[in-house]
Amino acid sequence: MKNEWMLIDHEKVTTFRFHLTIYSGQELKNLLQQAGFAQVQLFGDLSGNDYGINAQRLIAIVQKSNDD
Repeated sequence: MKNEWMLIDHEKVTTFRFHLTIYSGQELKNLLQQAGFAQVQLFGDLSGNDYGINAQRLIAIVQKSNDD
């Protein structure tokens, strides 16, 4: 998602641009594994409940690979 905000204060205009990428759980897990993390666990909230269709959040717990 690309977004642009313009703040107009009298004659001064300030523009803010930002890009937000939204990942599914599987996409995030794949990216983390490709980045070299050994174990990737996904949770649906900070209490450690399962990640699924009704999850409030997407929480990833990862472990660094010992390959270094």
